[in-house]
Parts: sequence; structure tokens; C-alpha cells
Amino acid sequence: MTLQLIDLSLEGPEENLALDEALLLEAEAAAAEGRELGYLRFWESSKHFVVLGVSSALKEDADTKHCRKDGIPILRRASGGGTVLQGPGCLNFTLVLPLGYTAGLRDINSSYRMILDPCLDALDLADITMRGSCDLALGDRKFSGNAQKRSRYCLLHQGTLLWDFDLDLIPRYLRRASISILSSTCRSMGPNYVSESRRPGRPPPRRATGGLRPSRRCSKKNTSTASGSNDSKAAQRLTR
Repeated sequence: MTLQLIDLSLEGPEENLALDEALLLEAEAAAAEGRELGYLRFWESSKHFVVLGVSSALKEDADTKHCRKDGIPILRRASGGGTVLQGPGCLNFTLVLPLGYTAGLRDINSSYRMILDPCLDALDLADITMRGSCDLALGDRKFSGNAQKRSRYCLLHQGTLLWDFDLDLIPRYLRRASISILSSTCRSMGPNYVSESRRPGRPPPRRATGGLRPSRRCSKKNTSTASGSNDSKAAQRLTR
């Protein structure tokens, strides 16, 4: 199986989250028929939004008052992990793979290592390490968070890379309790997080594929079927 590369950012955050889940559903349907599909997608939202993990608590994590006042959508994604603020300067990478694609994917911890080790190599930054089971850090400062959703045959891996993100917005839209994952931190935790563009001499992170083999770049035209699930649970809107 060769991965299909999708370098595509849709207009709204709801559409982007829905497309991620639609790719998982498409790969799952193919696997049920004995076919293997895999996708590697890169996207970056032009608008700020708050996104909760599948089990995150809205009232505990998001400042709904400020989000409503400033028109910041609050959404819920299909994968686990904590609540984050996203927007310009936060690169998302989405990986959809059959669980049988290679040894180690069925175990959660080993799958994170398999996916993130090539990212470490490709970023090629001094003092970069994997922290915990699914974070990347420069020294003691976290700049990447990752989460997964698993279905019967496939997994959806959603990762983020801060490269030019406005960290000052975080305490306005997220509550202090929401500090478990990339960008979801209060002002007092700010020094533990880093935006790559704020480190002198550091270029933005390269788009890493590691040992994976993307076969082609997909345009909006050839992803129209997969992105049709605008009512996806992954893009559930929690506030108006």
C-alpha cells in the first residue's frame, strides 16, 4: 500500500475536521472489502477555533463567554486527547492507516512511536525529544500534541505542530484546567510551550513523511467525495 498525500486546507475548521473523519470512514469501508487505503494529509486553519477531544468537558476546558463574544467556534474532533486552540501558525497532519499496515500499529504506545520517530528525524532540531507517549518537545517546551481514533480496521492519527502560533490567545479562550495538550495552557504555563518561529534561527518545521510513502498530491477535486460529510460528529459545533 502507498499513502495518498493530501495537501489541502478547506475554508472552515468544521470542514477540515469532517474531512479527517471522512478519510477514516473511507479507509475503513475499503478495509472491510479487503482493500487497503492510507492517507497523509496536511492542513492549517486560517481561522482560530477551539477543538475538544472526544471525551473532553466543554465547561471545564473552554471559555465559552469569550469564544461566543469573539466568534470563535468550539468544535469536537473524533480523536482523544485534550482541548486545544488552533488557527494560523498551527500545522495539522492527519494520518489514516490500516491497523495491519505494519507491525506495531495495533498497540497504541508503539504506534505513536512508529509515527513520531520519523517526525523527530525529519524536523532535525537540536534538543528535540518525544515527551510522554504522544508529545514532541524542544528541551522542556512542548510544541506538538497528538491523538488517535481507532476503528475496527484502521486508525486516525491527528497531530499538530506549532510553528508561528500566537500563544497569547490561549488563556483568553481556554480555561486553566485545559493544560494537557499542545497549546491548551494558561498564561502561567506559557514558558513550557514554544512557537517555532520565536526561536532565533529556526525555520518553520518541514512537512515530514519519514519512512512513509505518499504517492500523489490530492486536490480539492479528488477529495470531494470524502469531504461530503459536513454533518460528521467530528465537526460537531458546540456553540453558536
